[in-house]
Amino acid sequence: MKLILKNKSDVNLAKKQLDSLIFKTKTGKPITYKFECVKNMKRTLSQNNYYWWCLGMFSKECGHTTDELHIIFKEMFLAEYPDLLDNFITKIEAFGVIKYAEISTTKLNTTVFTKYIEFIRNFAAAEGCYIPEANEVPDWMRF
Repeated sequence: MKLILKNKSDVNLAKKQLDSLIFKTKTGKPITYKFECVKNMKRTLSQNNYYWWCLGMFSKECGHTTDELHIIFKEMFLAEYPDLLDNFITKIEAFGVIKYAEISTTKLNTTVFTKYIEFIRNFAAAEGCYIPEANEVPDWMRF
């Protein structure tokens, strides 16, 4: 079971779920559970600046605008790897067709956004354009 906690009501639901756990089988064997609590922060302003800086670097090499690359890469990488997105997009299944709702990078957390940027950097490298990692770029260059 996976719970996403966004407010006090969600926390109370999680507490009820934890209280309802059974720790022994009917025969007395112990049951153990793994509980993980991870802070899921939205992408940071610094990440967003670096992302658009990366798009600008690649834009100069490939001839597409940063807005065009933003649209292309969302479709290429986010739609292709929906397992990365967990609860960030809506899966629509109708008439034998599976489609994912419009994907917005603004909803991605820091972990997924980092992976997304890495996909873009690897793609650019395969096309002959080296994009430095975020820690290799001075902050002043990203604005």
